[in-house]
Amino acid sequence: MTKIVVFLQVGGISISAFLMAITGVILGITTWETASLRERENDATDYKSRVDIRTRRWRSERNFWIVLCAFILWLSLHRLRGAIKEKD
Repeated sequence: MTKIVVFLQVGGISISAFLMAITGVILGITTWETASLRERENDATDYKSRVDIRTRRWRSERNFWIVLCAFILWLSLHRLRGAIKEKD
């Protein structure tokens, strides 16, 4: 049953590779968003706008770490899939 799920392919591409690519794109977006919010925080002048940007930056950083963990898990699954395929 696990081999069916791990080796499932749709349109010639494996599900794990497809989801790893999507997660990589989202990782890039969250990295860019976190960096831009950090720059905007430094440019903020009043306290309320600085706090607002800081809370959005913290949320963005949290999302970055979540997506990074997901990307590492998909990458590990993809490597495991290759090792299983090589063994068989």
